Amino acid sequence: MFKAVLLRYLPVIMLILSIAAIYAMSRYVENRKQESSINAQTGSPQSAVAPNEGGQPKQNADKSKNPSSWVDTFAWPEGVTTWVLLLTLLVIAWQSVETHAAVKTGEVAAEAALLNAQAVINAERALLLFTVEKERVQGPGGPSIFHINVVNYGKVPARRLEISRPNHATMALSDFVSLSPPDYGDVLQETQEWLAPKESWRVATFSPYEKRVERVLDAQDRGVEPDTMEVIIYGQVTYYDGISGDRHSRYCLAHDREPFSNVGGSLTPVGSEEYLECT
Repeated sequence: MFKAVLLRYLPVIMLILSIAAIYAMSRYVENRKQESSINAQTGSPQSAVAPNEGGQPKQNADKSKNPSSWVDTFAWPEGVTTWVLLLTLLVIAWQSVETHAAVKTGEVAAEAALLNAQAVINAERALLLFTVEKERVQGPGGPSIFHINVVNYGKVPARRLEISRPNHATMALSDFVSLSPPDYGDVLQETQEWLAPKESWRVATFSPYEKRVERVLDAQDRGVEPDTMEVIIYGQVTYYDGISGDRHSRYCLAHDREPFSNVGGSLTPVGSEEYLECT
């Protein structure tokens, strides 16, 4: 805190020191001038100039001394221009520091206002996220299918929902992560004009059991074990909430067969941020 106060009032301190220096220098010059005047009055006229051995006159060594040229440069009133220039530069530097601080303060305030406005918008906007429902078929030990639903967790309805056709991939997860950006194609599965807050809409149904043959065949083509291959489903929903521009929410899920006690497995999010982005 002391350092901040010192830096803030440093120009004022420098101005006070400069004024004190001007006063001290003027007093010094005045004293030198008085000493020169006294020496000139008390000095002998005959000794002021004396001939040298060559018959030429020479100045007496006791001639009164004048202030140095650098003293005259900064003295009052002869050095008034110099002091005005120095004080002007000091004021300009001070104003520059204060202006920079004001600009910084304005930038911080503007950023805070922007974040506050964004927070208000996000609090009142529509927000579409995804949930997964697991359904067992063909008895307790049979395979499972998964229903992927989009849910509006926002406070206003989502409008003009465009639901992409679900995309499937069977490959090693490390290879899938490297794919960028995601391609959802141009064909829509369906459109929905309205999704109120807390309402949901089914966007895809995923049956890993039906993909097991495809996973085995892909593994044979790649010369790897089937267990290293993942069955992945991904897609997106674009919508409009009346507050901001078009938004989109994306899902990307892989079938996880572990643990063994979890009969039918589960779906877990995978992929890069581009595949899971919700704007």
